[in-house]
Amino acid sequence: MDRRQHERYNVEARLRFSWTSKGTSRRGQGVLRNISGGGVFVATTELPPEGTNIQFNTSLEYFVAGSRLLIRGVAQVVRVALSARAKTGTGFAAAITALKLRNDESQ
Repeated sequence: MDRRQHERYNVEARLRFSWTSKGTSRRGQGVLRNISGGGVFVATTELPPEGTNIQFNTSLEYFVAGSRLLIRGVAQVVRVALSARAKTGTGFAAAITALKLRNDESQ
């Protein structure tokens, strides 16, 4: 039985993220594999620890030709996947706590 509260959308887009660990700012990048109203899964080898708050940004090609949907958000890492054999691969899942969407027609 699927217990998800939000519909998940499979995507593939470059995602940049940052977090603070022991007083040091860290940055990473990966590939956004899926997104929902409640969270994201990011395929990456740069893994923030579980419980860490991250800031992230990405853009998706929008259904209107020549525009992109810019996404900025804050999320808390809820699961780290370390194995390439896992269904989703190496990366992390994070629960979204804040999200801003903006249409960018400047392409």
